[in-house]
Amino acid sequence: MEPRARRPLRLLAVTWDGGGNLPPLVGLIEALVAAGHQVSSLAHRTQSAALTAAGARVLGYDRAPERDAGAPDPGGYEWLTAFDGAAGEDLAAAASQVAPDVLLIDCMMPATLEAAAGLGLPVVALVHTAWQTLRDYLGGVFRRPAEAAPLGLVFSYRKFHTGVAPDNFVWVGPARGHAGASSWRRRAPGLPLVLASLSTAQQGQAPVLRNLCQALAALDVEALVTVGRAFDPAALPAGGRVSLERSVPHEHVLGETDLLITHCGHGTTMAALGFGVPILCLPGRGDQPAVAARVAGLGLGEILDTGSSPDAMGAAIIRLLADQAMRDRARAFALEVGRHPGTNLAVARIEALAATAG
Repeated sequence: MEPRARRPLRLLAVTWDGGGNLPPLVGLIEALVAAGHQVSSLAHRTQSAALTAAGARVLGYDRAPERDAGAPDPGGYEWLTAFDGAAGEDLAAAASQVAPDVLLIDCMMPATLEAAAGLGLPVVALVHTAWQTLRDYLGGVFRRPAEAAPLGLVFSYRKFHTGVAPDNFVWVGPARGHAGASSWRRRAPGLPLVLASLSTAQQGQAPVLRNLCQALAALDVEALVTVGRAFDPAALPAGGRVSLERSVPHEHVLGETDLLITHCGHGTTMAALGFGVPILCLPGRGDQPAVAARVAGLGLGEILDTGSSPDAMGAAIIRLLADQAMRDRARAFALEVGRHPGTNLAVARIEALAATAG
């Protein structure tokens, strides 16, 4: 007997332009669409192209304000709180239009999660960082709504988490959409390759990028520095064997990278650890210091202050490139976490939640 076909689901994903929360959502949507489900997304205009390419129908916000993570920060947590409250109001109209079977809500939208619970529909909290970093952040404001959802999907490595996990959480592992093509090619394949990525969002990292470019240009390495949409690569100093690009899919680079230098955004960090690449951490704000502390605690990298001079940065790069023990630990970590189930598990759990509710 042939297995019974799964009923196609209507899903509504709700997100905001926070930078690193977009890649795992894109990866999840691609997997849901491939499984035959219909996905709509309430999102910012800056996210529309990526979500549409993943297969989602994008709905715009009405009451909630727009945001561009590549522009100067409009007001930090205060802005997010105001946005979240308005987005919770927009959710009801979007749900009426889509008639979803399941709601997928970003974990950093607690008011929207609570509004979703009031609609009487199954709710999934999408957790795009290691839970311990978000659990106590800003006094735990994001904790209760995410833990109260019937299901929480965590796009992180379970081994990266510390402490007791909520019963409703499932560790999917990092997720990203299919990497696009890239014209970037190595210029000096005989030298160590250093990849530097300090967020696609505007986080005031220009001085750090300048010092980092100066440090890399003075070393006997090949370096690729990706600056995201927040900066024009032409505005930064380049020299030696340093390439500056807005974006290169890290999947195309990490397989031959010897060291990653990063702000410790969760997605970038997980990508490096999945490839067994040691990390020089230059954490800024938000969850970045906690992610960096966990990297250092596992012996997979080192933390350096963002105000460090080019000489101090150069010395740290040389030291980490020579640290074979750290490289061995990073490779062992990658082998262990390579067994994470990925987005297929996320799809299965969402389908099971819908079936239970139905």
